[in-house]
Amino acid sequence: MLQEIMEQKEDQLYPIGFRIAKGDWTLHYCKAGAVGCDIPNRGAGNGNHQLEGTCPGNAVAGAYTLDIPEDCADFPAVSYTAKDIYKDGHIWIMGAAGDPTKHEMHRIKRNDAGNGSYVRLYLFEPIQNSQTTPWITAYPNIYSNVVMDYPNIPTGKMGIVSVPLIPVTANYHFWGLTWGPMWTTAFDATPGALDGDRQVYFKLPGGIIILTREFDLTAVCYQLAGFILPNTEHTGDMCFMLQIAP
Repeated sequence: MLQEIMEQKEDQLYPIGFRIAKGDWTLHYCKAGAVGCDIPNRGAGNGNHQLEGTCPGNAVAGAYTLDIPEDCADFPAVSYTAKDIYKDGHIWIMGAAGDPTKHEMHRIKRNDAGNGSYVRLYLFEPIQNSQTTPWITAYPNIYSNVVMDYPNIPTGKMGIVSVPLIPVTANYHFWGLTWGPMWTTAFDATPGALDGDRQVYFKLPGGIIILTREFDLTAVCYQLAGFILPNTEHTGDMCFMLQIAP
């Protein structure tokens, strides 16, 4: 391998999001965001915003390209203009007048750099419906800005996308665990201590695991992490099956 799973690298050696399997583990190649991931074996979130707006041009059936705005219509601070910032990301094209028969979802192959007005996307599959200046929602690669904290997004509003196995420096590349047996810090109660304590969730912020009976739905965000694996007749740090992306 060009980069071992317990290494971080400043240089990118694999495509962002590249998936490998190591035994029962599935890992994706990630790039840490500007604040990095300083604590290993905890859930790390995706710091990217979605970009929404009206296309400056039309969607043409059969075409593999689409020009989208550089800036978000509702949130001007959201702007993606770098070449291939959308590579292996996704886009939603809304049907005219909300027509659900013309809603489309696409995978993004790559993009040109912004020209001051729009960003041109290249899609893996052809556009299905011709539409005049459609409304779109575009989302960069989910593994391209992985963080444990982010200055512009409350950490309770981020989705966990991977678990770093080592501390990761800001803007470095690493292998993030997305499926398989793992351990991490529990919020308070020992997972599996009571009958039926099998499913565990990530507690945000922090990326640690928590049981449903500990939820405070008024204050914290939770995301399914997986389920406890071992016989839990005796207490202790419990191995669980991580279930983010197989």
